Amino acid sequence: MSSSCPACLGHCTLFASATVLEKYPAEYVRCANCGSVHIPDPYWLDEAYTEAIASTDIGLAARAIDLSQIVSLVITTFFRGASRFLDYAGGNGLLVRLMRDRGFAFAWNDPFATNLFARPFEGSLDATYDLVTAIEVLEHLTDPHDTVGKLCGLAPVFIATTELLPEPAPHPNDWWYYSLGSGQHVTFYTRRGLDLLAARHGRRVSNGGNVHVFADKPLSPLLLRLATSGQVSRSLTRLSRRPSLLREDYQSLTGQLPN
Repeated sequence: MSSSCPACLGHCTLFASATVLEKYPAEYVRCANCGSVHIPDPYWLDEAYTEAIASTDIGLAARAIDLSQIVSLVITTFFRGASRFLDYAGGNGLLVRLMRDRGFAFAWNDPFATNLFARPFEGSLDATYDLVTAIEVLEHLTDPHDTVGKLCGLAPVFIATTELLPEPAPHPNDWWYYSLGSGQHVTFYTRRGLDLLAARHGRRVSNGGNVHVFADKPLSPLLLRLATSGQVSRSLTRLSRRPSLLREDYQSLTGQLPN
């Protein structure tokens, strides 16, 4: 099997096979140019997205808490003037609520999930923002070029999270991030793959672990590594904290201030 790479358009050849959702045969191909891996024809996606959030994603709450600290510190370190934010494909809205609690005016958008925690702070894809987050989105995309183009149109900066493909590339049964049980992860990037994907849209990618900042200029690698370190972000989170929007949000919803 051959296919074009969704990250860089390079030529791909068969890399591995596996069983997805415990019943569907899947073929994975790898790009000869950037090394990224993807599934050319994930025909089971309608079934995989019967629920927008996979039942196996038990780390969702912990991830949102950790990322609220990390994203706060990245914004404060590099994009202090930013004031309008959107969490794209924001799931149940927990990250948006946590960011608003930290004083960052985030809005939520996700056509496939139910907003449980950030109602009514919902953002339009017809608006523009200073910074957009796309948390655990890129690995779900069959056409990342299209989605990255949309994100670049929404804001000059977007922060994405995804696990980079290790080297040597593991086979599907040897790496948890292939997520065979959920069937939702279909594209797996190398650092070069992300760089080439960003370059197609005039952006540069700066990497801090599994946090990737797409902007017009690269960020300081040292500062970004510090900002995206869980231990450092927990220690310095008070420095990035703005006055919480909790009281203001409550008043906008009820007309009253909380006691």
